Amino acid sequence: MATENLIKISAYEWFNHFFPGVLFISYLIWSQNLYLNPANIADGVILFCDIYFVGLVISRLGSLIVQPIAKRIKLIEWSTGYYEAEKNDPKLKTLLKDFNLFRNVIATDLLCIFVTTYQIIVGQIERSVAISTIVVEIVILVIFLASYQHQSKYIINRINNSKRIKNEKISSF
Repeated sequence: MATENLIKISAYEWFNHFFPGVLFISYLIWSQNLYLNPANIADGVILFCDIYFVGLVISRLGSLIVQPIAKRIKLIEWSTGYYEAEKNDPKLKTLLKDFNLFRNVIATDLLCIFVTTYQIIVGQIERSVAISTIVVEIVILVIFLASYQHQSKYIINRINNSKRIKNEKISSF
């Protein structure tokens, strides 16, 4: 039964809920020197559910905080023609999944930066480790912000091309 339920989880859910949860929990395990070894199948299922839930929360933080801020500061563009364009361009669904994954990795990285900053403030992390960790986190953040922006532009271009093609078909009648 558990295997059947795992199979029913869509690719979108795997990438946009489970993956950010794995990244963040892995970061917490590393930064806190924790060791997780589920003793039995029930513990493994509970850990899986915890990871999925954490990823789901991160995904919501990405859509409720990261995306509106990115729009406001004009990091990304947005179009209302997505659903209409998707009818003519099925690849848009995959592109949007990747776009959302980039957003969720940004949210995950921001949470990691928050945790590292907290660890610095409370003196829980050595200075050299803190500096190298923050540098890596900022590099990852910059890479994914650039990817997020690039993906946004690419999606907008495909939507605009789809609208143009649709208008050309209408005008040719």
